[in-house]
This record gives sequence, structure tokens and C-alpha cells, in this order.
Amino acid sequence: MGSKRFDRLSDFVRHEANVYAVCRRCDNSSVIEAVQLQRWFLCHNWNGEAEAIPRRLRCSACGARSPRVIPAPGQPTGPSRAFFPPSEDAWKQLVRRLRG
Repeated sequence: MGSKRFDRLSDFVRHEANVYAVCRRCDNSSVIEAVQLQRWFLCHNWNGEAEAIPRRLRCSACGARSPRVIPAPGQPTGPSRAFFPPSEDAWKQLVRRLRG
């Protein structure tokens, strides 16, 4: 991705790069849509710093945490696509539920 800096999740979105996560334990990999992931982090009020992203991700194959995270131009793959709420109404319900 050239000399672009990816210090925050918003940088992934701004540079139109998705998040490529590779499990450190089993080498399972997945491309996660950065826009959806950023929205998920904002809904939960989680830190969006690049070094904090892996602490919130878990491998879908072995359950390990803290994958390697790098920018990827590819399309989202695998279970990450089905993980996020499918519609705007579902996102609103999530926000309501999290607000209590």
C-alpha cells in the first residue's frame, strides 16, 4: 500500500484499504471490511489505534486472539462478512442495546 500510514482504523477507511488479519497460531486469514469494522468499534466505543485492533479480533478457526493486522486492497472474505449487522435497522438496534 505504498508509503501510506495506517496508525488508526480510520486510516484504513480513508485509504480505502480493508483489514487483512492473519492468525499467529494457525495461519488462518481473513479480509475484514474496514468501514464495517470501524463502525463496530465506534458502536462499542473501543480504541481505534492500529495496535489496539488485534486485541478485539479472534480467529474463526482456532479462537486465538491478537492476529497480525495489515492493510489489504482485497474484498472481504469468509465469516467476517456475515458477522456485522446486515441492515441499517440492525445497526440502530445494536446501538440502542449497547446504550442500555
